[in-house]
Amino acid sequence: MTADTSLPFAPWRRDFNAARDPQTARIALGIAASSGGVLSINTLSGALTIAAGTGINVASAGTTITISAPIFGTSAQGEVPASGGGTVNFLRADGTWAAPPAPPSGLTVGTTTISGGTTGRFLYDNAGVLGEYTGTQATAQLDLFSSTLKGLAPSSGGGTTNYLRADGTWAAPSAGAGITTCTVTRYTSGSGTHTPGGSTKIMRVRLLGGGGGGGAGGTVSVAATAGGNTTFGALTAGGGAAGPSAGGGNGGAGGAASGGNVLNNTGNAGGPFIYLSAVGNAIGGSGGGNPFGGGGTTGGLYGSGSSAATNSGAGGGGGGATSSVNGGSGGGSGGCVEHLYTSLAGSYSYAVGAGGSNGTGTTNGGVGGPGLIVIEEYS
Repeated sequence: MTADTSLPFAPWRRDFNAARDPQTARIALGIAASSGGVLSINTLSGALTIAAGTGINVASAGTTITISAPIFGTSAQGEVPASGGGTVNFLRADGTWAAPPAPPSGLTVGTTTISGGTTGRFLYDNAGVLGEYTGTQATAQLDLFSSTLKGLAPSSGGGTTNYLRADGTWAAPSAGAGITTCTVTRYTSGSGTHTPGGSTKIMRVRLLGGGGGGGAGGTVSVAATAGGNTTFGALTAGGGAAGPSAGGGNGGAGGAASGGNVLNNTGNAGGPFIYLSAVGNAIGGSGGGNPFGGGGTTGGLYGSGSSAATNSGAGGGGGGATSSVNGGSGGGSGGCVEHLYTSLAGSYSYAVGAGGSNGTGTTNGGVGGPGLIVIEEYS
């Protein structure tokens, strides 16, 4: 035997080819033959018949026998059809090579169905598959609120005495949480700084501007002056104007008021002098009044006007006159401001307006009343 050196295996091995080596083929198929033909195949001897079976067709034409199977169907096994190649098509149950449908891109409310489940429960991701929570289970998964994040309130434990605090705790309010004490401070003169108490929750402040002085009657030596402004933080109660002296006209105007969230009342004007032509004498004007006290009274036909009450912020009265001489008019009262503080600053600057000085002359006017600050602190 001569080795075929062109083949990719050792020279002592030989490629099997039934046509080239029929003897090997007969041995492999168990065919026994003689000069008269085939005696047996795989130990079967005698007349052999190739018959069709389930899913197998047998056909012969001359000396050729063809064995084949039909294409499989919904109820019969068989061969698969030619695929046409490619990587996108797959064999469907109806015998067609086709691309599988794309998975849904999302869930549509009112359209997409799910298998199983209980109405009213919540779906969640359970390690890659859909799971269900009852309302109680879903609530247990949510965070409680905190000082920086919104969330659920913790269970209260019931009862009627505890309330939810900002730190997330149900607790009874501490004793004395309501208003139990009122502390009153009065500033009657000067200026400075007011510091609310550490436990103060609400602070009520009322201000009166200084009243204007009353004008003199007859021959005037010195004119009256206006009252000073009273201030507290951003609040201002203006001082009343001075009463004109000896026939100067109407009484002094009331002071302005600004800044209050309860009231800002302009002060009352002082009264004008009254000339009595029948007797040739004049009655001085009365001082302007305000809610905290009356103004100075007139000096009558011959006398000096009276001063306003201390820290009333009212105007001084005008002086009277004789011998056909004009009298003085009353000074105006200071403005009145009231403010309620519910959010407190650490401190407030303040100043109390002085009362206006009186006019002097033949008959003197009255001195205006100094202003006032009244502070009520509730804790």
